[in-house]
Amino acid sequence: MSIRNSLKILLNNFSVLWKILVYKVLVFLISIALLAGFVLPNVITIFNRIAETGLIDNLKKIVDGFFARVDLTQNIEAFKLSLEDTSKALTQNAYRLMISYIYIAIILIIGNMLSGMSDLVTSDVINGDMSANAKFGFLSRFIITLGKNIKYQLLRLVTEIPVYIIITFIIWNIFSFLFNYIGVFALFFTFVFLVLLISAAQSFFCCWLPEITVNKTNVGDAIRIGFNKVKPVYRSLLSGFSFINIFLFFMNIMLAFFTCGAGLLISIPMSTLFIAIYRLVVYYDLSSMKYYTDSNTIISPTNLE
Repeated sequence: MSIRNSLKILLNNFSVLWKILVYKVLVFLISIALLAGFVLPNVITIFNRIAETGLIDNLKKIVDGFFARVDLTQNIEAFKLSLEDTSKALTQNAYRLMISYIYIAIILIIGNMLSGMSDLVTSDVINGDMSANAKFGFLSRFIITLGKNIKYQLLRLVTEIPVYIIITFIIWNIFSFLFNYIGVFALFFTFVFLVLLISAAQSFFCCWLPEITVNKTNVGDAIRIGFNKVKPVYRSLLSGFSFINIFLFFMNIMLAFFTCGAGLLISIPMSTLFIAIYRLVVYYDLSSMKYYTDSNTIISPTNLE
């Protein structure tokens, strides 16, 4: 029932998808601009220093000589010397490398926070439609919720994001372990574990954002209150999110394949929007609150399915 109602609300609010897309593209361009301004100069300097060692030219000569079937002894010796020079060049530019890594980490954090700010705004916009059949502007809600949104993103940095980093670490180790025994078949089992772990995290945080946007609860308290809501139906939520994640994964893969990647411009924001709606629908059902799926249909509270 929750998934079906979420689909109806998605179709009724499809215009929000384009606003999410525009926002994500702007954040991407800002991130690229920051990388170009702070990281690229150091990368160019280091690359030019490596090029001066002859590493790239010597590698090219080895490849050309291999296909021409000529003696590669001199080329290999020259490549070894250029490797030593490259190592010295990297040591001399260790400070630039360290600064670049720091800049990249900071820009990734800023980019993630900026990108994540659309989540609260989207939830707020959809909540207005579900609760009062009201159509709120994306930009106006972004400005109105800015203060709370910043607090939410800062708290995500120490709660939700570390959880997904840990999941990534666990999945990589599972894949590495299984690959040694079953080879390429490890991909299937790793995918199953990935879906289960991500779904478990999504279930845990499911009502955090809805609690903020619906009840205007303090960002910190909303985590505890939200989890208390989902605790009785956690297994049901885990199943629901697992189904959704598998469906969205294969939908994105198929669209990417048949459109040479262009379809992802729509399918990825649509996936984000659908999950935001599903969270709200779950929250409304668990809170026994009525909500609109469209301007003519009001849904009464139901048990979570």
